[in-house]
Amino acid sequence: MNALEADSTQRPNAQKILIVEDEHLIAMYLSDLIDDLGHEVLGMARSRVEAIEVATMEPPALALVDIGLSGGDDGIAVANELADRFGTAIIILTGAGRSATEDHMANTEPVAVLSKPCDHKELADAISRGLATRQR
Repeated sequence: MNALEADSTQRPNAQKILIVEDEHLIAMYLSDLIDDLGHEVLGMARSRVEAIEVATMEPPALALVDIGLSGGDDGIAVANELADRFGTAIIILTGAGRSATEDHMANTEPVAVLSKPCDHKELADAISRGLATRQR
């Protein structure tokens, strides 16, 4: 049995979550939280191209998406593409403040919009809601 098989055996209800975040320390924090919640990080993407590559190989149940990504990628557009192409539930992360972000996402229906830095409990609750929404 390899390490991946052992991990999935120990976590039979683990969901696969994609992190789309260009700030390494924030991505690592999110990864640790996802692991603590008993889920699996499918991948950490810093751009639209990386996010779509990961999702094409294995669609994520949920994605945590920062609105401002490397290279000028629009996180809202990435979130919409993940939701439309793969049926992924979305949580938007923003450093710009919630109201400015909500004005920018007229056609997006995320599970939650969270301001960075986000509270551990708030993020855990949003992940739980997002995964519950996806399982319906």
